Formats: sequence, structure tokens, C-alpha cells
Amino acid sequence: MIEKIKLHQHYDSPVFLLERKYSEGVTKYYDQDSPKSPGPLWFSDAGDAFAAALALNKSKQKVLRRLKICLQLRTAQFLRATHAGQPITIEVDGNTWHETGNGDRSFVRVGEWLDAYELSLILRDTTARNFLMQMPDELLMEARSRSSEKLFYLTQIQFIKSLYDAEKNSVEYFQRMYQAAMDVEIGPDTHPSRRQMLDKIMIPVVELFGIILGQDENSYQQAMDLALRDHEAWFTKDDSAMQNSGGWYSTRLLAMAALAWDQRQYQPLYAEPIFKQYIPEWLVKGDFKD
Repeated sequence: MIEKIKLHQHYDSPVFLLERKYSEGVTKYYDQDSPKSPGPLWFSDAGDAFAAALALNKSKQKVLRRLKICLQLRTAQFLRATHAGQPITIEVDGNTWHETGNGDRSFVRVGEWLDAYELSLILRDTTARNFLMQMPDELLMEARSRSSEKLFYLTQIQFIKSLYDAEKNSVEYFQRMYQAAMDVEIGPDTHPSRRQMLDKIMIPVVELFGIILGQDENSYQQAMDLALRDHEAWFTKDDSAMQNSGGWYSTRLLAMAALAWDQRQYQPLYAEPIFKQYIPEWLVKGDFKD
């Protein structure tokens, strides 16, 4: 194991503590003999385990295992919510639970849908992708957040769905998504971090979607490079940001890169070494063999 990893120019990183915590595997999230199946809050633990394995250059199979658990936990949320009173089967990391859907929608939000969908793109999991595509818009709009932000995320979902529906005009759905991003409410009392999140995280993703629709790999590479630099800037602005394991990689940009590769055979420039940690090339290309 590498003694020190230059992670965001920050050597005193909790990444080693995370890896030690999950060194025996991520099945410790639950007790196999317990009748209670994995809950949605464990997704953050699975994400931490994935981040640690990725940052420490663990084997592809170890990284993939943890990433798959993230997806399985997310899809379980939607399965429970959409099958109230019906028998369902939850499968996580080779373990199976049979239970009755409780209809609980407290964790079914547009952000969680996007998390799950992006994971399905990265893992090339068509079963999970097709299941998530069936989620109705009205279910996702029940999220507790500002109406303008909900609309922005919902238009992303509608655009993604249009990419896999020959009867829908993807360009039209892209225009709706872009307009929704422009309409996100930013007022004089808005915290600066929300304004920065819009400028540095949300808008670049929208622009990447638009470029992936086109045929210009050079434009894609420049846009992805800028988005990666914005990601690095956001997660290196202070010690707290640098220790946030969610910034050690970018699910959103990784999914966009995987989509660009699968749809157009576009690949990132990787102008800076750390960019290969944010969006590893083997995950971008779906090269899952060790």
C-alpha cells in the first residue's frame, strides 16, 4: 500500500481511516442474521467505502463491489416506495431479504434518483437503468426542496429518459433542462455556497449533456476539463472540503464520461493526474477486468 497519497494537496486525509474501517468488506453495514434489511442511510457508508477503495488504488473488483452496493441500496429505496403492501425482494452484496414494500417515500427524491441512475450508467447495469426509467415524475416531485431546483433536476431526468426513447426529441428536452437551470432561484439572501454550487457543479453538467448530443470531441474534452477543474476547486477550497470523501471522485462527471464514451467514443483529456482519480479511465470505458 502506498504510504501517502497526494489527495487534493492534502496528506493528513481520513482516507486511510475509512479504508481501515471497511478493510473487511462492506457487509458489516448489516447483520446477516437480522431480519431487518439494509436501510437507505447506509448509502453514505457505501459511498465512503467506494471512495476509500478508489483513492487507495484497490483492485477493480473491490472498487466495483462497493460501487454495486451503492446502486443496490439506492434502487432498494425506490422498490420499497413503489410497491406498498406488495412482496418484494431486496438483494445487496449477495444477500437477499424478502419483505413487504412499505411505500416510504421519505428518501425518494430527484437527487437520489440521479445518484442511482448515474451509478447504473457507470456500471452499465441495464436492469437497474430500466427500472429507474419507470419512476413517474410526480413521485420524484414530492421531494422537499425549492420548487425551482426540483424542476431543474426533474428536467435532467426527463432529458436522460429522452435519450433512450426514439419518439422523444432529446434536443427539446435539453433546452428545457437548460432553461430550468437558468431559472433556479438565487436571491439576495441566498447563501454564496448555493450560488457557487450552481455555477461550478450544476451548469457544467448541463453543458456537458449538450456537447455529448453533438459530434465534436474537442469541445467535449474542453468542457470536461473545465468541469473537472471546477470540481477540484470546489473540493479543495478549505480543509473541510478536502476531507469530504464525496469530493474524492465525481459520480456525476464519471457518469457523463461513461455516457460520452458509450454514445460517441469520446474520452477525457486527463490534463491533470488527479483527474484520473475523479473519473478513472477504466470506469469511464467499462473495462471491469483486473
